[in-house]
Amino acid sequence: MAQPANEAHHGQLLLHVTAVTHQGKVRSHNEDTIVVDRWICGDSMDEPRASERDIGEGTLVLVADGMGGHVGGRQASRRGAESMVRLIVGHADMAKVASALRKTNSELFALAAKDPTLRGMGTTMAGIVVMPDRTVWFNVGDSRVYSVRQEFLRQLSVDDVPQGAGPGNSRITQSLGGAYLYLEIDPHTGSVPTRPGRRFLLCSDGLTDAVPLEMIESALTKDDEGLVAELLERALAAGAPDNVSIVLASIRAKGGDE
Repeated sequence: MAQPANEAHHGQLLLHVTAVTHQGKVRSHNEDTIVVDRWICGDSMDEPRASERDIGEGTLVLVADGMGGHVGGRQASRRGAESMVRLIVGHADMAKVASALRKTNSELFALAAKDPTLRGMGTTMAGIVVMPDRTVWFNVGDSRVYSVRQEFLRQLSVDDVPQGAGPGNSRITQSLGGAYLYLEIDPHTGSVPTRPGRRFLLCSDGLTDAVPLEMIESALTKDDEGLVAELLERALAAGAPDNVSIVLASIRAKGGDE
């Protein structure tokens, strides 16, 4: 008897993730943080790191772009990432992810309230939770999640920027933390089916501000490791005035069949 569509690939899928975070060419420090499952990294990397795992109940992958200076920005992205890793365990629907983001927002404000040197710190965040049947995407701020289809990108996330703002705009309309008084957030979430061959590109605005979309798309024919390395190289070649974080998550069938 044929398996139901939402169970057909259960236990037969792998998640291949290639990730890098870099301080860029101008900044003396890295305020970005990336997460792949339980691995959390905020140290500038010389080259991408690749890993692969079975898709179980739920795997969290995210990019966080800290704001508030060296100490505050680094703390905000790191603490925000740690909070999400703690809160997103196993299956997570859109409501659970949105709730986790709101709790993370509250935790960052509480942390800043205890330490005057961290007042105003905040972070953007964009990521996915990959489960056997569905992949939930989310964002707050202007870090992005794209769906990669052949040689084209489709943006899933929603930029929290002022209406009519052009490329390179540094203002955002909401973040996790980032203000001196507590502010509620309205996270963006959505979901798509988890299928072999589907790829997701997550990045901070350090990539998209430095490299035009058409130049990013022109590199999509490369394999995963080659693509992430190429995108970092292009951002650095463009001057990379901001920290750059790039994570590519690919869903693969066991045995290599897609």
